[in-house]
Amino acid sequence: MRRAFARRAALSVLLLATAALGSGAPAAADDAGVSVASQGSTAVPPAGTGAEPAPGRTSLKETPWVPGKRGKYAFWWDHYRDSNDNDYDDFSFFISYKQVYTQVWSGQYTDGVEVGGYVKDHRKSSYGGMVRWRNGQDDVAQFDTGQVLGHGLVWVGSVRFIHVIPTTVDDDADGIPDDSDGDGIPDGIPGGQNQVQFGTGLDWYHGDYDFGTFRAISDPREGGRWTFQFSHRFYHGPQFYIEPGWLPRTDGTTNWFLRGKYKAFVWLVGDFNQFDFTDIERKQVSLGLEFAY
Repeated sequence: MRRAFARRAALSVLLLATAALGSGAPAAADDAGVSVASQGSTAVPPAGTGAEPAPGRTSLKETPWVPGKRGKYAFWWDHYRDSNDNDYDDFSFFISYKQVYTQVWSGQYTDGVEVGGYVKDHRKSSYGGMVRWRNGQDDVAQFDTGQVLGHGLVWVGSVRFIHVIPTTVDDDADGIPDDSDGDGIPDGIPGGQNQVQFGTGLDWYHGDYDFGTFRAISDPREGGRWTFQFSHRFYHGPQFYIEPGWLPRTDGTTNWFLRGKYKAFVWLVGDFNQFDFTDIERKQVSLGLEFAY
């Protein structure tokens, strides 16, 4: 059984990589196989884009959902190291009840809170959104939908409104605004403080619990730049999965992540370039515990 699982995982990774090369960012599902696109889910943009932190680590709903349970709660520790050799440690708490959730986090990188949820129509398609506030970073509102197409396919679309709080760039994090052209005027935030980001893609559900994810996410800092997410979640029973993700961009850079779960233990590692409106690369290790209740 384990050998069959390994062969299936290797084949799916190969297929996803082939699709990615031909075309030149974590999805969660409810018990009906409908994508739940909220920032608290793994579906939601923009995993690996310049305007966003790393992929969401805790899903709004589990895939598969635990029978008789109403929600889940999770505790996370995140360790970041950026390309300036700065280290940050943050802690967060996530809790959901049926179709709504909230998440708070605090630490050396940022403090913040996020609230979101979704509703479904008679076709089991979802309509959701979230609001998020990060101290000294940004204010965000997002609306999204997951439309059931049949044959295991769900189309996902999203629009995100971002207000960036800093007015100038400080890529080296020394407290002094950057002045790249030496004209004595600090560099402004690329794309301005008020930005709009768009996302679209597909989730493909197959097998008992497995699903693949494709996303195309715009980068509002620079017109014409897009991030693509190719990932697949491989389940080996209802409480064990592993999910590799590859995030190429049209500017030639590439990000990646690998996350998984075994019973209550959850984890994520990744490399994310140009995050949070900077030119800084960030490596991340996250460890946590998730419980259904």
